Amino acid sequence: MSDTAAAGWYDDGQHPGQERYWDGAAWTDQFRPAAAPEPVVPPPAPAAPIHPPAYPPAYPPAQGAPAGYPVAAPAPRRRVSIWAWLAPLIVVVLAGIGVGVWLLVSALIGALAGPSDAVATFNRAWNANDCDQVLAVVTQNYQDSADGRTCEMIANDHKAGTVYSSQVRSVEVTNGTATIVAREQWTDGSSGSRYDELIEYHLVQRDGKWLIDDSVVQDGDASPVG
Repeated sequence: MSDTAAAGWYDDGQHPGQERYWDGAAWTDQFRPAAAPEPVVPPPAPAAPIHPPAYPPAYPPAQGAPAGYPVAAPAPRRRVSIWAWLAPLIVVVLAGIGVGVWLLVSALIGALAGPSDAVATFNRAWNANDCDQVLAVVTQNYQDSADGRTCEMIANDHKAGTVYSSQVRSVEVTNGTATIVAREQWTDGSSGSRYDELIEYHLVQRDGKWLIDDSVVQDGDASPVG
């Protein structure tokens, strides 16, 4: 303790929690409990302004800041993974491929179904004695090959009770023409003879519609079975 200090109660640095009396020249043997420090009351928080000012971005403390000054570590820069942009691109590419394949398959199915539908319509209309529908799916060449007797032939088969059963076996489409091989079975209503033949249909596409141009027995002769 400095000799210039006034007499009073002080912490002598050797007796924690107690104060010792200084008579102005030396320490005495008098002690008393150290007074509890007065609680520090924080000042009231300032009222928030109606229009808060725009704060500048945080900067690191200037050089010369006192030792131990907490310095916030800079936020780590996130590395953008290559998949973040590559994955959507892959999805788009795969979707495009899927649509292309679907369109190709749909076009192929449509190309093969068109001629088959024409043959199915032809046989269905023939069995139903619907000459107008038969003529709607054949060319003029087909009608001429029957000497213009197509409707008469249909009516005779219907009168005799002849019914044709047809199952498509193969379809080939090339440059607006198609060849269909169908297995057809029928019983001649007049003679009772049964037939089981491979019929080859040749079709052409006119204005987007498939028409039967001619039909022939594949082995050249329709012979009764048995």
